[in-house]
Amino acid sequence: MNKNNKTIIIVGLCISYLIPSSNIDAKVMEVGISEQEASLTETTKQKDLGKSTIAESMNSKNTKFKFTESKLSDTKTTNMRKKLSRLSTDERPSDSKIKIASSNYKSVMKNSDVLSEIQSLDMHRSKLSTQQISEILAKCNPEKLEILNLDDNNLTTIPQEVFTFSKLKWLKLARNKLNELPDDIGNLTQLTILKLDHNQLQDLPSTVENLTNILQLYLEYNKIKTVPTVIPSLSSLKVLHLEGNLLQTLPKNIGDLTSLRSIFLMKNKIMKDDQQELKKLFNEDQEVRVFF
Repeated sequence: MNKNNKTIIIVGLCISYLIPSSNIDAKVMEVGISEQEASLTETTKQKDLGKSTIAESMNSKNTKFKFTESKLSDTKTTNMRKKLSRLSTDERPSDSKIKIASSNYKSVMKNSDVLSEIQSLDMHRSKLSTQQISEILAKCNPEKLEILNLDDNNLTTIPQEVFTFSKLKWLKLARNKLNELPDDIGNLTQLTILKLDHNQLQDLPSTVENLTNILQLYLEYNKIKTVPTVIPSLSSLKVLHLEGNLLQTLPKNIGDLTSLRSIFLMKNKIMKDDQQELKKLFNEDQEVRVFF
């Protein structure tokens, strides 16, 4: 062993003696951590770069991702579009709409000019009086309004203004306290959907035969003992709801509903033994679905 080697060994022993082993381990750990951090940082940069590249790609292609995401997040809009898709273009009401209740009644009346432009008016569960509802309807344009929702308003009569809307396609009067319809209902010849369920109706006026465009008629949960004689004359009717009434049978001319696809008769007083015979009242070619 030469002098140089001896010197190196002595210096090494001195360093080992002066620096505790734990400090050496700590230094080694620091180096290891630094290397890991560097590796993670590089990986993160690569991921961020990947995300940036995807985002740039999406922006550059001007994709429809945002529209799709919004559409899926709005369940009500999706369901409404599904319902509208079942109707032809001419039968679909427009989308311009406003909702009015007791909370915004005064502000709406102060700016009532907007009512003359709307095509859809929603006043269900409005907690407004019949007089207030009439005042609002009087401000609407009879040539523009296509959808009117008056569900859940405790109405005992229908405001007369309703029957002036010659372009009306959807009329909703469910869950009120109506015990009869006036003859003026026949004025609404453009109606495609009429909801009168959960009222106290026993019959329909003969003027309903004027509703030659009606596609869906909702009369469930009323007090109807016999199918109104006017119903078989509705040649365009596709869906008829009569469940939850007091029916014991169907008229023999119910088969005159040549466009009918579904009739709902659950929760009536129709005997089970009569159900098969009643189904025979419909033409087999129609493939009408009868629900008892």
